[in-house]
Amino acid sequence: MFGFLASLFGRHPRAPEGVPLVAEEDPTIRTPHHRVLDIKGMICQASTRVPLLRLLASGRRNVSLLSGEKIDDLINCAVRNIVDRHRLADSPSPSSPPPSQIVAEARKEFDTLLAQYLRSAQDGGTSDARPFEIVDGKPRSKGFDDMQLELGRGLHVGTVNLCAAARLKSVGDVVYGEQRNAFLDVPADESTKKMMRHLGLGYIAQGENGYIAGEGAEELGRIFGKAVRRPMKNGTLSPDEPVALFILSLLLKQVLGYPRADGEMCVYSVPADPVESDRNYIYHRGALESTLRSLGYTPRPMVESHLIVSSELKDQDYTGIGVSCGAGMVNVGVAYKGVPALSFSTLRGGDWVDQSVAEAVGISPEKVREIKEGGMDLRRPNGRLEGAIAIYYRNLLAYTVETMRQKMSDAQNMPSFAKGVPIVCAGGACRITGFLEMFKDELEKSRNFPVRIEFIRMARDPIHAVASACLQAALEETAAQTEAPSALAPATLERAAVSGKPMKGLPSLLKLRNSKVA
Repeated sequence: MFGFLASLFGRHPRAPEGVPLVAEEDPTIRTPHHRVLDIKGMICQASTRVPLLRLLASGRRNVSLLSGEKIDDLINCAVRNIVDRHRLADSPSPSSPPPSQIVAEARKEFDTLLAQYLRSAQDGGTSDARPFEIVDGKPRSKGFDDMQLELGRGLHVGTVNLCAAARLKSVGDVVYGEQRNAFLDVPADESTKKMMRHLGLGYIAQGENGYIAGEGAEELGRIFGKAVRRPMKNGTLSPDEPVALFILSLLLKQVLGYPRADGEMCVYSVPADPVESDRNYIYHRGALESTLRSLGYTPRPMVESHLIVSSELKDQDYTGIGVSCGAGMVNVGVAYKGVPALSFSTLRGGDWVDQSVAEAVGISPEKVREIKEGGMDLRRPNGRLEGAIAIYYRNLLAYTVETMRQKMSDAQNMPSFAKGVPIVCAGGACRITGFLEMFKDELEKSRNFPVRIEFIRMARDPIHAVASACLQAALEETAAQTEAPSALAPATLERAAVSGKPMKGLPSLLKLRNSKVA
């Protein structure tokens, strides 16, 4: 469909023709050559008629319908973007780009515009007829699209950070793609666009509104002293941001890239059910699933806290408690021999600490976050601000421990553990020095805690633990799909190879007092 684009860059400027002063014999008059494009005919040739009943029989329930006129607009917009991008290059090449490059760039641009149009339609953006202009910045690191990867992706969707995981084909190493889950609103005038191109920052423009997403938003926010906005709040899509789903879909495309095969498995993390009865995460999960499907993946959700158990507690027969302490929330999950027994989430996390301290001492949450991440120790706070951070961290952990005690005591399907169980912590909010020791102190204070704790430790890689577990689950399911129907994946057999029944009785926390923090 886009093969004609190569000709746009193959034309060489002709010298201007003048009117001769002396009459010439047999003048040769050149006939101008015009290229006529039949867009509708190209669409018909590139299209395949598919009966609606066949889509329904294949399991498709959500079908996006676009008119020929809309596809025509997207094609024209893709052509203009590619032409302008090469014309506005700071150091234009003296030779024309090869046709293969033009075709690849045009197809990628059209796919991007189409995906963003569908995303904006789901986010209620169809009322604005103005098209989006999406300009990619200079890549700061090698993306997944430029790597040879095995089938299967893992995705940790965090309030502050997005982290994707994949495995290289050649050496089997796990690689990660990370992006700040943030954006900054900027003017969409020509001077701003020129500055963004000069800085190598990607941007999104629609009419007079412009946005910078990801790491670039954080950098510009620090330079100009402007607070960034987030598409997520308290672990889910923010109801206060109209463009939340649109921005998040762009960021997910950046960290995940395109699938290596149609329908590639992507396991992504979701929060457990909240203890607050007036909240639910149905829309958040459905929006993430739709976004991943639009990129060409087969999405599979998994609860975040149980992912920590599956990735960190193999030596304990996948038995223990996983605690994910993020910016937006705290997720807790209890599992016995790989089987989830209990999971819940609370709306108190790192952001709650930042906001509470900011209101108490009269500074901005960004300043609190800067102090918190500057290397302070919760056990030995220095000054009024660090002291306030330590106070609210202790309150956060006391609230988490008390909620754990209540939920475990009230659960009807809680197993009776024969021995003490471990607690493994992951997430950005637990990396502050002194977190584990303070967590242990609050557990020791808790009365009638229903489970005896063997030890508390940090995950081997607190930031990548969830994404790594998502990747492992995606690889296992991909392998299981390629095996015989009666066969089980090796990881499944390994987890099933456990024996023994739990003894009745609930031990005390006596052993915890003698345990060492790992």
